[in-house]
Amino acid sequence: MNDKRVALDIPGNATVEAPLRFAVRKGQDIAFMVRPESIAITGRPVEGRNGVEGVVRDRILTGGVTKYLVETAGNATVSASSLTMRSEHGHRQGETVWLEWSIQDTVILQDQEATPVNKAIH
Repeated sequence: MNDKRVALDIPGNATVEAPLRFAVRKGQDIAFMVRPESIAITGRPVEGRNGVEGVVRDRILTGGVTKYLVETAGNATVSASSLTMRSEHGHRQGETVWLEWSIQDTVILQDQEATPVNKAIH
């Protein structure tokens, strides 16, 4: 944890960073959230961005937007959406993907806002 960011140890042996919104202690249980439209599905990690690996469990085409439900190594289901492109076949059920998002799009939540499932590590 530094003056501007906190690192969170999340299930699945991964770490994400988030801007500090309030004081936290090392080892404190913390919940965080990311809006689905802020999450991109890529084939590999992107340097300088948060991310987790997961498996596509469902793909829902709704006109111009495709919604993906991805199960992470920590057994969390993450929803991500992207614009549907005619030339793009999209990701298939069972495919291993990388979910990535900006550190700035990671929002840590106060105790009363959600059930904490992550630990502040520095």
